[in-house]
Amino acid sequence: MRPDDQEILTDLQGLGMSALASRVYLELLRTGQWVTGYEVAKALGVARANVYDALRLLVKEGFARRMAFGSAEKYSAVPFSVAAGQLYQEMESRLKRLQERLPPGRRPSMWQGISWKVFRQEADTLLRQARNHVAIGTSPAPVRYISDVLASAPEPSLEVAYHCWAGCPESGCGVCQPPVTHLVPWTNEPSCLIVVDDRLAVGTWGREEEATVLVTDYPAVVAGWRALLHEREA
Repeated sequence: MRPDDQEILTDLQGLGMSALASRVYLELLRTGQWVTGYEVAKALGVARANVYDALRLLVKEGFARRMAFGSAEKYSAVPFSVAAGQLYQEMESRLKRLQERLPPGRRPSMWQGISWKVFRQEADTLLRQARNHVAIGTSPAPVRYISDVLASAPEPSLEVAYHCWAGCPESGCGVCQPPVTHLVPWTNEPSCLIVVDDRLAVGTWGREEEATVLVTDYPAVVAGWRALLHEREA
């Protein structure tokens, strides 16, 4: 087994393959030609009957092809780029159906997490729900961390107002779009508050890995955060 094989096999199993099917698929890719189940079993050192079960599954799921060569059946791998494209389409269709048919449910009015990674995920989710306006109060580090989200998520017609707690210099941090309002800092830690349509909010404060993240639609908290972005202007 090559050094990075275990990580590859783990990722393949994450797509729903069995442990053996992931090994068989990797072997087919590396062989790069039509082979029998016996040849695959011999290369992997496993029982032929089990390999044939794995091959049938791979064919069914679109990761392998089967063809008759005289009296023998042989198999070859479908390139992962092709198989992945099919997976994307199937997953997109499945997610769309579920979104249309499942009850909407409701998240708690307040939800807490840890780290800027979580903040990025939650900011992306909330910004995609924005319809009218977004207010962002931030210091440079966290807003740089979510710069890709800010660049891609909001609709072009969305009103986005930026506020800075770090005395934003003339050159800026390269993320916030002018005009940028300067605010009196409310904490000495890196922080970022995002308020969406005055009804949803996500905020973070603290260093990257230990930062607190709070997501809320609780009106009193949303209003309080919105006030931080208006009533404390420097």
